[in-house]
Amino acid sequence: MKTDLNFDLINGTFKPLEAKSILLILLKNKINFHELEIFSSQERFGKDLPHSKKRITELKESMANVEIFFQELANLDTSIKITSSVEISAVEKKEKNESF
Repeated sequence: MKTDLNFDLINGTFKPLEAKSILLILLKNKINFHELEIFSSQERFGKDLPHSKKRITELKESMANVEIFFQELANLDTSIKITSSVEISAVEKKEKNESF
């Protein structure tokens, strides 16, 4: 059984507006995922998810950095190269009820 998987999520050269859009959409989707996880946990168990709250803060900071990056490039005639790989590994839980 295969326990590792690697693939390119993004691999190309884009116009600045396209690159910005791709990155912001990915970040927004990750924020939405964590917001839904928090909502679900609060509704079902009455518990917060500190990890998701922390990730939302980090992802919003990344969004702000993307905005700044592309503002600084606004007057340049340039293309944007984006390379993003995903590495997935199966990890055994230490205990039966352990959550990640």
